[in-house]
Amino acid sequence: MKKKKKRKKKSLLKALKGRLETLWKLACKTRDGFKCAMKEVFPHECSQVLQVDHCWSRMNSEIFFDIRNGTTLCSSMHTMKTYCCKGAEKVVDDFVRKREGDEWWENAKAICMKKGPYVWDVITLEQKIIEMKEKIAEFLEKKDQ
Repeated sequence: MKKKKKRKKKSLLKALKGRLETLWKLACKTRDGFKCAMKEVFPHECSQVLQVDHCWSRMNSEIFFDIRNGTTLCSSMHTMKTYCCKGAEKVVDDFVRKREGDEWWENAKAICMKKGPYVWDVITLEQKIIEMKEKIAEFLEKKDQ
């Protein structure tokens, strides 16, 4: 009986994380106007496919769903950043640091240097989902003004 409860809880956590990640990507794309944020900043041939890049590693779950840690990139720019081509990684990092400010940057850096995993629970994930929906609505309101 205990195994079934653990599986159910684990699958609920996994489903909530998946839902939150989908909303996180939508929030980042909405904030960035559904276009590559580097289009005007870094000369490259933009592809049609949009992806959301984590400035700070995806491995750090504590800031994984932080909108400030995400930037909409076309797939060609995302590939260049991932493989450190043409200084793309530094350009994106500088862009994010300028957009979010030095204080956030240093806090995110400190979080990434912490040891140990960050563990999500159902209530926190559900609260984050509500917050993410509110953030998307806020971005859409600003866009309509």
